[in-house]
Amino acid sequence: MMPTFTKTTTQEVDRQLKSGVVQLEQINELPEQVLKAKDLQSLVIIVSDSLKAIPMSIGNLQKLRMLSIANTSIKSLPKEIGNLKELVDLHLSVNYLTRLPKKIGNLVNLKKLALSSMYLTDLPAEIGQLQLLEELNLYGNRQPNRAKKCGLYTANEWTYFTANFRRTKKP
Repeated sequence: MMPTFTKTTTQEVDRQLKSGVVQLEQINELPEQVLKAKDLQSLVIIVSDSLKAIPMSIGNLQKLRMLSIANTSIKSLPKEIGNLKELVDLHLSVNYLTRLPKKIGNLVNLKKLALSSMYLTDLPAEIGQLQLLEELNLYGNRQPNRAKKCGLYTANEWTYFTANFRRTKKP
């Protein structure tokens, strides 16, 4: 049985904002009240083929710890994504992204980065600056071996298994 997804209503978003966790489905843009939610800790955007862009104001969500954007039509991320210093988990799977902004290297608390099933052809070297990164998933991309450029193969710190990298030793 296939799951059904329904468009998230304004009233539902308001209710979710009170909990600090918002899940949006079938949207074509991020609701303004979400982008102004300074205390938001978790944002999940799924099954939103009409969503073509993530606004620069995403960088204002300073307390965000988890961001998941999956099954959308976005082709790029704004560089302001690098302002999310508290981010621990970033899931960007099943999108049309071909590259990531260099500012992704500013996500100093990032532990998990899922980039599976996209159109990535390159990774910014700045990913190598993510000292707390424990898991990098590149499954289903065109050239996952670009991780070498980021220093992910240095000093036997990482193991490679089906485009999934896990840190085996602390830097």
